[in-house]
Amino acid sequence: MARFLFITWHGGGNVPPAMGIAQELKERGHKVTFAGYESQRPHIAGLGFPFACIDSRNWMDLPPEQRMLGEATQVWVCLDHLHQIPELFAREQVDAVLVDCMMQSALAAVENLNLPYAVLVHSIPGFFAPDGLFDQHMMDPINAIRAQAGRSVVSSSWEAWSSAPVICATLPELDPLAEQVPISFQYVGPVFEHLPPLGWQSPWSVDDPRPLVLISFSTHNQWDETSRINRTLEALSGNHYRALVTSCMTEMKEIIKSENTAVSHYLPHEEILPLVKMAVIHAGHGTVTNCLAHGVPMICLPNPYSDQFMLAAQVEALGAGLALDGDNATVEEITQTVKRIMSDPSYFATAKRLAGEIRSAQGGYRAASMLE
Repeated sequence: MARFLFITWHGGGNVPPAMGIAQELKERGHKVTFAGYESQRPHIAGLGFPFACIDSRNWMDLPPEQRMLGEATQVWVCLDHLHQIPELFAREQVDAVLVDCMMQSALAAVENLNLPYAVLVHSIPGFFAPDGLFDQHMMDPINAIRAQAGRSVVSSSWEAWSSAPVICATLPELDPLAEQVPISFQYVGPVFEHLPPLGWQSPWSVDDPRPLVLISFSTHNQWDETSRINRTLEALSGNHYRALVTSCMTEMKEIIKSENTAVSHYLPHEEILPLVKMAVIHAGHGTVTNCLAHGVPMICLPNPYSDQFMLAAQVEALGAGLALDGDNATVEEITQTVKRIMSDPSYFATAKRLAGEIRSAQGGYRAASMLE
């Protein structure tokens, strides 16, 4: 049995791939401990994994305008982590470490320890490419924290990761820069966490012939998704479709429902997607790959300042869906895009083909084998 430590942070789509790998390792008889933010403890401990707190702050409680490329910088390059990580290793018996790609201060601290480690890229590495949005904002803070740790200056996030194996939990087809990444980057395929079903009961009769459309926006409260949800519901109003909204971050009273609408705060993707014909989403990596894993084409309404624009564009380029301007797409534009996808079998065929590739990739199995 090996003892692994997974270092993570309280974001959106970064935890499920780490959890999926941890669940695979646990099934193989290994021990996995997570280290992260105190606000993560209920979810991680609830799934049966030991948890160590490296920071008690919850930056998710801050107003949205203070988070992305603002206070989040203090999560990814936190000076305190340079001291907390070695102290954690002094308490825990660990054989190997997996560090989330955005936890740059933790990565610098781990580089100073005499332990094997790997980096987990939980989305497409192309979003973190040299001279991209993330690196433009983060390279000065990254190199400042590396200097504090006595590590060498790097020119990009890619370079910072490249001294160790890099596990990319995605399909290369989803990454427009897949052919440019360093040789240490391994695309293992998407990795999904396994959650107990919530036992959702459909409000519609079992013989209702109308296609079920999932409207699923972020579980991350970085953005207010109310407008996207309501514009989509208006586009789907009438008797042609059933619309299921899952949104744990939007006030229910702000959602404009009609007779064809059902709303749930949260549902595990693997519980609902087998029933879904098409999805309207924010294009977060986890939701995109879950939809593809079930052969579900998408309309993408991405949010700014994230990987969502790049993923939405790639979904469209692959022919697995269409991308619209998330902030400004009109009800009529969404309506016509729904009709376009529903009437064109090629979108469903492409999504089904990519579902087969995801099954064949066996992302969790491959990632766990790399760590072993």
